[in-house]
Amino acid sequence: MQQDQFLKTIHEDRSDTSSIAPGFVLPNNTTRGPRSPSEVSNVANSVRNGPRSEAPSSVGAILPGSTIIPETAQSAPSKKRACERFLKRNLVLILVGCILVTGVIIAIVVVATAPMDDPSAVSGPEAIAASPNIPTTSPLLNFPTSRPSLRTPAGDPLNTVPPPETIALLDATLRTVTPDYDNLTLNQTSHYYQARQWMLFQDLLREDVIREGSFWVIQRYVLVLFYYSLNGDQWFDSDNETFLIRDTSECQWAGVSCSEDDEAVITLHMPFNNLTGTLPSELGHLSKLQWLNLTDNYITGTISTTVFDQMRSLYHVDLSKNNITGLIPPSLWSIPSLKTVDLSDNLLEGPFELFANSSPAMNLTEIRLSNNFLVGSLPSWLSELPELTHLEAVNSNFSGRLPDPIPPALEHFNVYWNTLTGKIPGSYFGSASLVYLYLDFNELTGTLPAIDPPRNNSLSHLFLHNNQLSGEIPESFGYEWTNLQKLFLHNNSALTGSLGPADETLCTTIWPQFEKMKSDCKGNLSTVICPCCFEC
Repeated sequence: MQQDQFLKTIHEDRSDTSSIAPGFVLPNNTTRGPRSPSEVSNVANSVRNGPRSEAPSSVGAILPGSTIIPETAQSAPSKKRACERFLKRNLVLILVGCILVTGVIIAIVVVATAPMDDPSAVSGPEAIAASPNIPTTSPLLNFPTSRPSLRTPAGDPLNTVPPPETIALLDATLRTVTPDYDNLTLNQTSHYYQARQWMLFQDLLREDVIREGSFWVIQRYVLVLFYYSLNGDQWFDSDNETFLIRDTSECQWAGVSCSEDDEAVITLHMPFNNLTGTLPSELGHLSKLQWLNLTDNYITGTISTTVFDQMRSLYHVDLSKNNITGLIPPSLWSIPSLKTVDLSDNLLEGPFELFANSSPAMNLTEIRLSNNFLVGSLPSWLSELPELTHLEAVNSNFSGRLPDPIPPALEHFNVYWNTLTGKIPGSYFGSASLVYLYLDFNELTGTLPAIDPPRNNSLSHLFLHNNQLSGEIPESFGYEWTNLQKLFLHNNSALTGSLGPADETLCTTIWPQFEKMKSDCKGNLSTVICPCCFEC
């Protein structure tokens, strides 16, 4: 059969397959319409040339030895390969496009959910000015009965401008504490400005503290001001991990403790911590403070005359070993709860006295004022203190007479190296509680008093040397002091008589704890006989 006639027969009668050569497969019914002459020519060429790896997409049949590929089945792999080539060539562009689309979606979500900016807000923390809505009246400071629970900080206020009402309320509260608050906080180098900035822009508990009430706002502010006034960044623990902690109650700061019921500060304990600077007068607003210990630092300046006015629960004050100048606030001595005071080793001046018409703190047990520049006499009200056991005022420039009678519970009386004058009261030698009596290096005069009942069996150390005592030493002077260890009477050139028994072997019999005795018993000018003296 001729080639053209064979193809024509297939085209004209698709249903009759009796004349088709074995292995020949008809095209599927996707082949539509008669073929053009060029298509027929291509098929003829296929027959002449044998099977090909790829037949033209328009070819509907291949001669024996080849597989007949329907047009739709042949185009699927071809499209797949084309798609793969497209993906390989444009993979980077596709990825970039996906990223851009994702970014646009995220931006739309953020913008849709973000809060609207307050058009009245100030642009930054350094540009905050006084709000026109600042209250003209000050909030009342009432003592709380309990403190609300602090919530977990919701965010970091750093460089975030607080709402105007927050600024107004904080400023109004702090004006009740700091005189001339507005001017002081305008100066960016002042401690007051630094404290305010911290409260507004660093404190993670700012909103909670303000919500709790003015008492805790003031308490937190006073401690923050205390930190900046005394150069907290130079403290020995200055890493801000122990004090000025932004996300915790001030009760958890180092050196601070609070009462359990209302979390009011009751202790401020920072000895030997390199505190330098001046105590802020606002410290007095820690009205429930009981314990104040800032010894052995570098505190300078004066103590505000009002700092102790509100501290009616204070019982321990230790500001010793600093460089504090000025007067001792008279209000200190009338705090009802006060028990111990140590202001020694400072540069304090002026008299040691109470406010007029005020009563002394009757619970006082210890007063230490040594190494200062005080003037005047020891106050007579010391004799009224029934619990006083220690009184030390060495090298403090006191003058005048010794208080008489001696406080009834006094055990340790140390006032040497002053300019005290007058006679030694007889009550001093007859005190049943006195153990240490140091009156040396003064200008005391007169004779040694006779010891009247009740007898003192407690006296251990009696230092009367370097005075201007005169007259004859009373017979059996000191025999009743069975606990006596040291007795110094030297450098009182006008004293005469005998000191101790004539037989030195009896010295330890009379005084079993005897260690040392000194008097003016040497040389032709001496008129004191002292067989028990170790030194003359």
